[in-house]
Amino acid sequence: MMSVDFSYYKDYFYPTTLYQHDKLNILEYNDTYIKINDDQYRIISFLKESDSLENFVEKLSEYYDNINIDNIYEYLDIIYHDIVQSINAKLKDYTHTDINIINSEKLVTLATKIQYFFKPHIFFIWFIIALITIIYFLINNNFRYNSVELHITDTFLMWPVFLMIGVIHELGHYAAASLVEKRKAKIYFAFYLFTPVFYTDVTYVWKGSKTQRIITNLAGYAIQTIPTIIVFIIADITNNSFIFSIALFSAIVIISDLLTPFGRGDSYWVISDFFNKENLQTHAADMFRTLFTQFKLIYEDKFVLIYGIINGLIIIISFYIAVMYAWNSIFFDLPLKILSLNFNFLYRDLIALGIYIFLIRLCIIGVIRLLYRYEKVKIMVRKISAKIRIKPY
Repeated sequence: MMSVDFSYYKDYFYPTTLYQHDKLNILEYNDTYIKINDDQYRIISFLKESDSLENFVEKLSEYYDNINIDNIYEYLDIIYHDIVQSINAKLKDYTHTDINIINSEKLVTLATKIQYFFKPHIFFIWFIIALITIIYFLINNNFRYNSVELHITDTFLMWPVFLMIGVIHELGHYAAASLVEKRKAKIYFAFYLFTPVFYTDVTYVWKGSKTQRIITNLAGYAIQTIPTIIVFIIADITNNSFIFSIALFSAIVIISDLLTPFGRGDSYWVISDFFNKENLQTHAADMFRTLFTQFKLIYEDKFVLIYGIINGLIIIISFYIAVMYAWNSIFFDLPLKILSLNFNFLYRDLIALGIYIFLIRLCIIGVIRLLYRYEKVKIMVRKISAKIRIKPY
């Protein structure tokens, strides 16, 4: 019976591939990549190398003082369920009804032609220049903001343009990731917390260096700056308010996400990869609690703490400025327009609408986190019941 159980776990993990790079432990299973901790990496490595249960326990006993032939299956069971849960969570990834809209070899050829621009010695130069150019257009056209007026039909006309921009954005991620490994391009459409999004799975870039991962994270907005600048130029030449609105929206999305890495946007993953930490807000909150309850803070974690402080301040300040700017629209103009079915929205109305959507999403995220914490409690109870105590020498 024990040999059958050991074979079951060994057969499950044997097809997996393990990578270690830049202090990251990566497990690949059926073309899905997840990050694992040091204990999981070591135990799975020994499991794949061992030809018997006895040999497996002997290898582990060199690192852990409380593992023996009688309790080994408790450890294996926990690791197995944690890995399966992580893989399922990765496949789900908070999305629903994922639709593969592009699955083309032609994109592979296109990405190969432009991937030179995502090499470190050239990427950061042109990306910074592009960002400065966009900021110039935003400042130079500030007199237009209050005159922007959009009807509901204009919003529908924008969608094809945003569709193209979204595809270009994901192409940037894919092109940068192809420097690590060339794969067939797949771009998906899905819903993230009820918000339509595009995405491409480039988790295989974790096999690359930290710089390659950061460039891949930034590549979407980097390549998005190109059509945004072109549309700004066309808007200046034609003096067309509708065209200007498209460029303005794209520019605001780029700048705001880069300055506020608090969601699961591209800038969040830049910070996450830079510090080799996931769930940065959770880490920052934990550090605050440790700082004020135990009065200690290890040096390497100060950077994540600073991230949490700056990130929180940016969110509060940005929200305050937006509310003050669109105060009348939030409480008076926009509700009245919606009730009277008047969809001629000014720029202030669009900001007010964005605040409404932000607050609704915040409530949804709060509910999801409460449910997630309930699930974590159930997992913790299961682990305690199994009496898991992995303690390295």
